[in-house]
Amino acid sequence: MFKELEKHYYRVEMSGVRQHISEFKEKMGGWGKCKRLDYLYERLIEFDIELIERQRDYQRSIEQDMPYIERALIASYIPEIEKEIKKLEREIDFIVRGSQVLNQRITPDMIQQARDYPIENFIEVKRGMSLCPFHEDHNPSMSIRNNFYHCFACGAKGDVIEFTMKRDGMAFKDAVKLLTT
Repeated sequence: MFKELEKHYYRVEMSGVRQHISEFKEKMGGWGKCKRLDYLYERLIEFDIELIERQRDYQRSIEQDMPYIERALIASYIPEIEKEIKKLEREIDFIVRGSQVLNQRITPDMIQQARDYPIENFIEVKRGMSLCPFHEDHNPSMSIRNNFYHCFACGAKGDVIEFTMKRDGMAFKDAVKLLTT
Protein backbone atom coordinates (compact mmCIF):
# COMPACT_ATOMS: atom_id res chain seq x y z
CA MET A 1 0.00 0.00 0.00
CA PHE A 2 2.76 2.42 0.98
CA LYS A 3 4.70 1.68 -2.24
CA GLU A 4 1.61 2.48 -4.31
CA LEU A 5 1.11 5.78 -2.47
CA GLU A 6 4.77 6.63 -2.95
CA LYS A 7 4.58 5.87 -6.69
CA HIS A 8 1.42 7.97 -6.99
CA TYR A 9 3.09 10.84 -5.16
CA TYR A 10 6.15 10.84 -7.41
CA ARG A 11 4.21 10.35 -10.66
CA VAL A 12 1.19 12.57 -10.07
CA GLU A 13 1.69 14.91 -7.13
CA MET A 14 5.31 15.86 -7.81
CA SER A 15 4.53 16.94 -11.37
CA GLY A 16 1.83 19.26 -9.98
CA VAL A 17 4.21 20.65 -7.40
CA ARG A 18 6.86 21.25 -10.05
CA GLN A 19 4.27 22.99 -12.22
CA HIS A 20 3.27 25.31 -9.35
CA ILE A 21 6.92 26.10 -8.64
CA SER A 22 7.52 26.92 -12.31
CA GLU A 23 4.48 29.21 -12.39
CA PHE A 24 5.63 30.94 -9.20
CA LYS A 25 9.11 31.49 -10.63
CA GLU A 26 7.65 33.00 -13.80
CA LYS A 27 5.57 35.43 -11.72
CA MET A 28 8.61 36.40 -9.63
CA GLY A 29 10.76 37.06 -12.70
CA GLY A 30 14.10 38.80 -12.28
CA TRP A 31 13.33 39.97 -8.75
CA GLY A 32 12.89 36.40 -7.54
CA LYS A 33 16.15 35.32 -9.17
CA CYS A 34 18.03 38.19 -7.52
CA LYS A 35 16.63 37.33 -4.09
CA ARG A 36 17.51 33.66 -4.58
CA LEU A 37 21.03 34.54 -5.71
CA ASP A 38 21.46 36.81 -2.65
CA TYR A 39 20.46 33.92 -0.40
CA LEU A 40 22.67 31.40 -2.24
CA TYR A 41 25.73 33.66 -2.09
CA GLU A 42 25.21 34.24 1.65
CA ARG A 43 25.01 30.48 2.23
CA LEU A 44 28.07 29.93 0.03
CA ILE A 45 30.10 32.40 2.10
CA GLU A 46 28.96 30.69 5.33
CA PHE A 47 29.99 27.26 4.03
CA ASP A 48 33.32 28.60 2.70
CA ILE A 49 34.14 30.04 6.12
CA GLU A 50 33.13 26.79 7.82
CA LEU A 51 35.28 24.78 5.38
CA ILE A 52 38.31 26.98 6.06
CA GLU A 53 37.79 26.59 9.82
CA ARG A 54 37.44 22.81 9.57
CA GLN A 55 40.54 22.54 7.39
CA ARG A 56 42.45 24.73 9.86
CA ASP A 57 41.25 22.54 12.75
CA TYR A 58 42.37 19.44 10.88
CA GLN A 59 45.80 20.94 10.17
CA ARG A 60 46.15 21.84 13.86
CA SER A 61 45.20 18.27 14.84
CA ILE A 62 48.03 16.97 12.65
CA GLU A 63 50.51 19.49 14.04
CA GLN A 64 49.49 18.62 17.61
CA ASP A 65 49.79 14.91 16.79
CA MET A 66 46.27 14.15 18.01
CA PRO A 67 45.11 10.52 17.96
CA TYR A 68 43.91 9.27 14.59
CA ILE A 69 40.28 8.94 15.71
CA GLU A 70 40.11 12.60 16.72
CA ARG A 71 41.66 13.71 13.42
CA ALA A 72 39.25 11.48 11.51
CA LEU A 73 36.30 13.00 13.36
CA ILE A 74 37.45 16.51 12.51
CA ALA A 75 38.04 15.54 8.87
CA SER A 76 34.69 13.73 8.54
CA TYR A 77 32.83 17.04 8.23
CA ILE A 78 34.92 18.35 5.34
CA PRO A 79 33.39 16.22 2.51
CA GLU A 80 29.85 17.14 3.61
CA ILE A 81 30.69 20.84 3.59
CA GLU A 82 32.33 20.49 0.17
CA LYS A 83 29.20 18.70 -1.10
CA GLU A 84 26.98 21.55 0.11
CA ILE A 85 29.29 24.11 -1.51
CA LYS A 86 29.13 22.18 -4.80
CA LYS A 87 25.31 22.11 -4.68
CA LEU A 88 25.15 25.86 -4.05
CA GLU A 89 27.62 26.54 -6.87
CA ARG A 90 25.56 24.39 -9.26
CA GLU A 91 22.36 26.23 -8.39
CA ILE A 92 24.03 29.62 -8.75
CA ASP A 93 25.48 28.55 -12.08
CA PHE A 94 22.09 27.31 -13.24
CA ILE A 95 20.37 30.56 -12.30
CA VAL A 96 23.07 32.68 -13.93
CA ARG A 97 23.32 30.52 -17.06
CA GLY A 98 19.77 29.15 -16.92
CA SER A 99 18.58 30.85 -20.07
CA GLN A 100 21.53 29.40 -21.98
CA VAL A 101 20.73 25.90 -20.74
CA LEU A 102 17.05 26.31 -21.61
CA ASN A 103 17.98 27.50 -25.11
CA GLN A 104 19.78 24.19 -25.56
CA ARG A 105 16.48 22.47 -24.81
CA ILE A 106 17.49 21.11 -21.45
CA THR A 107 14.88 21.75 -18.80
CA PRO A 108 15.28 21.72 -15.01
CA ASP A 109 13.13 18.57 -14.99
CA MET A 110 15.59 16.89 -17.37
CA ILE A 111 18.48 17.87 -15.11
CA GLN A 112 16.68 16.46 -12.07
CA GLN A 113 15.82 13.28 -13.96
CA ALA A 114 19.50 12.94 -14.94
CA ARG A 115 20.60 13.46 -11.32
CA ASP A 116 18.21 10.67 -10.27
CA TYR A 117 19.77 8.19 -12.73
CA PRO A 118 21.49 5.48 -10.60
CA ILE A 119 25.28 5.82 -10.74
CA GLU A 120 25.41 2.08 -10.02
CA ASN A 121 24.36 1.50 -13.64
CA PHE A 122 27.82 2.75 -14.71
CA ILE A 123 30.06 1.24 -12.08
CA GLU A 124 30.09 -1.88 -9.92
CA VAL A 125 29.45 -0.96 -6.29
CA LYS A 126 29.97 -3.31 -3.34
CA ARG A 127 29.06 -2.09 0.13
CA GLY A 128 29.18 1.53 -0.99
CA MET A 129 32.68 1.31 -2.49
CA SER A 130 34.00 0.91 -6.02
CA LEU A 131 37.17 0.96 -8.06
CA CYS A 132 37.78 4.48 -9.32
CA PRO A 133 37.75 4.70 -13.14
CA PHE A 134 39.70 7.98 -13.10
CA HIS A 135 43.04 6.50 -12.01
CA GLU A 136 44.67 3.09 -11.85
CA ASP A 137 42.89 1.59 -8.86
CA HIS A 138 43.48 -1.90 -7.49
CA ASN A 139 41.58 -1.51 -4.22
CA PRO A 140 38.19 0.18 -4.01
CA SER A 141 38.83 3.82 -3.12
CA MET A 142 35.66 5.44 -4.46
CA SER A 143 32.73 5.90 -2.12
CA ILE A 144 29.24 5.87 -3.66
CA ARG A 145 26.50 7.39 -1.47
CA ASN A 146 23.14 8.93 -2.41
CA ASN A 147 24.08 8.96 -6.10
CA PHE A 148 27.27 10.96 -5.40
CA TYR A 149 30.81 9.66 -5.73
CA HIS A 150 34.02 10.60 -3.93
CA CYS A 151 37.40 9.00 -4.54
CA PHE A 152 39.63 9.15 -1.48
CA ALA A 153 42.74 8.46 -3.59
CA CYS A 154 42.52 10.98 -6.45
CA GLY A 155 39.92 13.38 -5.03
CA ALA A 156 37.41 13.00 -7.87
CA LYS A 157 33.89 13.78 -6.64
CA GLY A 158 30.46 14.84 -7.83
CA ASP A 159 27.06 13.61 -8.86
CA VAL A 160 26.08 11.21 -11.65
CA ILE A 161 26.09 14.01 -14.25
CA GLU A 162 29.65 15.02 -13.37
CA PHE A 163 30.65 11.34 -13.33
CA THR A 164 29.32 10.92 -16.88
CA MET A 165 30.96 14.14 -18.06
CA LYS A 166 34.35 13.14 -16.65
CA ARG A 167 34.21 9.48 -17.63
CA ASP A 168 33.02 10.07 -21.21
CA GLY A 169 34.55 13.51 -21.82
CA MET A 170 31.11 15.03 -22.46
CA ALA A 171 29.67 18.49 -22.12
CA PHE A 172 26.97 19.09 -19.50
CA LYS A 173 24.06 19.12 -21.96
CA ASP A 174 25.26 15.92 -23.65
CA ALA A 175 25.57 14.13 -20.31
CA VAL A 176 22.07 15.23 -19.29
CA LYS A 177 20.65 14.06 -22.62
CA LEU A 178 22.42 10.69 -22.28
CA LEU A 179 21.10 10.18 -18.75
CA THR A 180 17.53 11.08 -19.65
CA THR A 181 17.20 8.94 -22.78
